Amino acid sequence: MPALVLGSHLQVLSGMFNTFLNYMRYANLEQIKWELYASQMPQAIGCALESMTNFYCQAADAAQMVNIQAKSYQPGERPQNFWRGIDLLTRQLPVFNNWLLKVRAGVKPQRSVDAYQQKRVLEKRLKLDTRDLQVQGRINEDARKLRGSNDPRIKKDIMFQLIYDLSVELSGESQRKMMGGVGPDPFSDLSKDPRRFACWLLQGVKNPCPEPAEARETLEDYIKKRLNLNVPLREVQYENWPQILARATKQVLLEFSDIILVNSDLLIAAAHERSTRFVSPKEALEMIRSFVQDMLEKSSKNAEHANRKKPLKDTLEMIDQVLKIMNRAYAGEGLYLHTVFPWFVRGMGDDIGKTIGEDDEEINPLSVIYLLLRLDLGVQYFSERLTEFVEWDMVDKIQSGEIPQNIKEILQGVGGEIVRRLSEAGMEGDLLTVKRDLDVAMDQTEINFQIFRELMIDKTDQIPEIIEKLYQRAKEGETGQEGFRGIRYQRLAHFCLMVYISGGWPDNKSKEICRQLTLYGPYADSHPDGKIQLGQLEKALNQIRDPLERRRKRICTYYDFRRKNRIFEILENPTTAL
Repeated sequence: MPALVLGSHLQVLSGMFNTFLNYMRYANLEQIKWELYASQMPQAIGCALESMTNFYCQAADAAQMVNIQAKSYQPGERPQNFWRGIDLLTRQLPVFNNWLLKVRAGVKPQRSVDAYQQKRVLEKRLKLDTRDLQVQGRINEDARKLRGSNDPRIKKDIMFQLIYDLSVELSGESQRKMMGGVGPDPFSDLSKDPRRFACWLLQGVKNPCPEPAEARETLEDYIKKRLNLNVPLREVQYENWPQILARATKQVLLEFSDIILVNSDLLIAAAHERSTRFVSPKEALEMIRSFVQDMLEKSSKNAEHANRKKPLKDTLEMIDQVLKIMNRAYAGEGLYLHTVFPWFVRGMGDDIGKTIGEDDEEINPLSVIYLLLRLDLGVQYFSERLTEFVEWDMVDKIQSGEIPQNIKEILQGVGGEIVRRLSEAGMEGDLLTVKRDLDVAMDQTEINFQIFRELMIDKTDQIPEIIEKLYQRAKEGETGQEGFRGIRYQRLAHFCLMVYISGGWPDNKSKEICRQLTLYGPYADSHPDGKIQLGQLEKALNQIRDPLERRRKRICTYYDFRRKNRIFEILENPTTAL
């Protein structure tokens, strides 16, 4: 950590020293050159000091959050409600993710032929979703056309074209004509005959399809002469199409189950074993489930959060499915197709099993978990969902006043980065080590401050001279009370502030000049804390009895000022809020 402190400011300080050396070199030459380099000093010093204060104050923020975290845990108990979501992300989710990585590793190919087979199956898995979206979209589009017409002939033409187009697409015939072949496709695996899909779409997969009059009977003739186009579109969408989707899903599940290369019994047992964090992957998932369930219940009671219900509900169902697999497999109960493939078909639920019969084919439980949690994408598919939910939870707690004021300001000030900032505060690790690293970082930055102050300010009489020059220049260009808000006065106010927070006023003359000034933020007129009155700053800091806290407040004066203005921006413009 100390190395980071030194390295993070190296480039800034290097440029600062170059400016300072040039300034000293020309300070005794003609006035024009002196003015040139004097004009660069405030910006250079301000930039260097801002860099160091930002690092110091971010570490101080993190230290406050570490202290809050420590207080959020009672011995032998789960974290308090305020910290619950962050605890899940930083302590429970890693346990579950580590187990998922083992599941994912168990599917890694050992030979090129394994890689080829897995690639084909995963492409088929993806096509299940994309085809479902395409079919649903086309049906909904034609449903609007049917509602917009009262002419039976037009309605029949719309229905015919829908069935014709979907049948050609699902059978892969359109791809064969355009590209000479079809890639991995779970639907063309069922049948490459578009007439078969036309029959299934109109009368379901359980009923026998009428045979074509001759082998070469066209799809158009087969639909118009052998099938009933008067079937309600709702039946096609909600009964017949899900049956086709279920059959394709069944084949993909069976194929994928065959390519799992790891001993599933060992990994299922590992899911129930507690790790060094005293929680098993299964227990971690159960805690995540409880959190999601509570979030769903809260969202159901709040009309403003109606858009949250679907992703929360979908995730809850996914977790329940994984837990069901873990429990059945651990108990030695077989996992069968008719149990699991309804989970992969939207809109039908458990009823889909009844539409194609009770399959008794056993399936590898890890293959189902792999496909449910999209482990082909890594563990982030599930992790990103939970991170989003925790973000919602933290925002709700900020708005309802459940978070301590000092932490609330820190979190509001970082905008939409709440979870990232909390996680980066070191919440995953040993709190004692994290706190020690933060203390070292802050102490080393203070040492940097002292070195910088001594070299650049205390051992030279040029800073008071620069303050005097800037003051005279400001008076010449900006007059009256409004003039103190002008560019020159504000530049001087910022420079004075940065010099002061580095260790106090350089001399009495500078103090006299600077104490007249006020640094204005964009919300100075609407919020009392939207400005810094330099004449009152020293008095306010002296009222803080704890010397350590007084020093932190002094160093972070400008940092806190910027953060407060960010909060004012959120309050004034809710659309920029978290």
